[in-house]
Amino acid sequence: MAVYGASHVEKGTQLYKLCYKLGAKLAKAGYSVLTSGGPGAMYAVTDGAESQNGYAIGMACHLLGKSLYKI
Repeated sequence: MAVYGASHVEKGTQLYKLCYKLGAKLAKAGYSVLTSGGPGAMYAVTDGAESQNGYAIGMACHLLGKSLYKI
């Protein structure tokens, strides 16, 4: 299941917790999650999936020839 969201979602906020729960529920249902591997909502989804021993795949993107993340 591909999940992309805002990078400015901070840990401990209601939105972060919601994203974490989404990742956990998807993993528990047998789905792998695909995110950009970045911070915020995408990290929360990944963290939630991993909490259930699920698979999380991070796929960074390049914009205008520059990577948004150091890989």
